[in-house]
Amino acid sequence: MRQHGAGKRRTWLKVPLAVDAHAKDVVAADVATVARTDGEVFGDLLDQVDGVIEQIDTDGADDTREADEAAVQHQATLVVPPRENAVAWEAERPRPQALAAIPEKGLAR
Repeated sequence: MRQHGAGKRRTWLKVPLAVDAHAKDVVAADVATVARTDGEVFGDLLDQVDGVIEQIDTDGADDTREADEAAVQHQATLVVPPRENAVAWEAERPRPQALAAIPEKGLAR
């Protein structure tokens, strides 16, 4: 069965990973059903990491308030490309600055 089809015995699972970019090691892993979004799994991954997290580089699927709050709780800088239809949040968050820089710098795709 395809991912979005109905199956009798098969279920699809996602295995999100957190990787230390310097050491190239997996530092956290989770197993989630397709019913959980990437933003919901994001905080669980960060909770598994031992030590200080300085910066989190991720894809646009984690451009959510939940991911932003989880990064703030871990005192980490969240680097995530905004979605195409992104709107600015509160001024103290980094998202408004990122959205303002797009017209002058563009988006690398």
